[in-house]
Amino acid sequence: MQIPRKYSLVIVFLMISGVILAWGALSLNVNNTATVVIEQKNFAAEIIPVGTVCPAYGASVYSVSNSSIPLTWPQIIEPGSVSLLFCLENVGSATSATFIQGTATPSPSPGTLTVTPTGSVPVLATAVTAITVSLTASTGVPASITGTTYSFSLTIA
Repeated sequence: MQIPRKYSLVIVFLMISGVILAWGALSLNVNNTATVVIEQKNFAAEIIPVGTVCPAYGASVYSVSNSSIPLTWPQIIEPGSVSLLFCLENVGSATSATFIQGTATPSPSPGTLTVTPTGSVPVLATAVTAITVSLTASTGVPASITGTTYSFSLTIA
């Protein structure tokens, strides 16, 4: 039995819509809900896409007075991860920066949202250090199609 041509277009459209809906059900957004808090006065950060180049030391984009930076993560398909490049300008001596992730709210149970690196990362003296920071969503994190928006803090001390 052959399907009339006018109905086959409708069927193709419905199949494409189903694929798009299924993809949307597996992707999630952490939209501008993470706030990066810079605790040390000699650090300034610029957050850019991975694959781009950090602005040079002393560039006007770095401001030590900007201690709280809103952050937008790229869309994640779980399980998976996305990354951003943190350009950390240090106007003092060589030290380390400690990355501390706050609790995600609401709890993405049964999955997890995890930022890496955690703990100490070496930072050069009077220079810009490029640090790739990743956000990983494990299996089980409810996707954006459920209307859930996640938030957490990321402190650089």
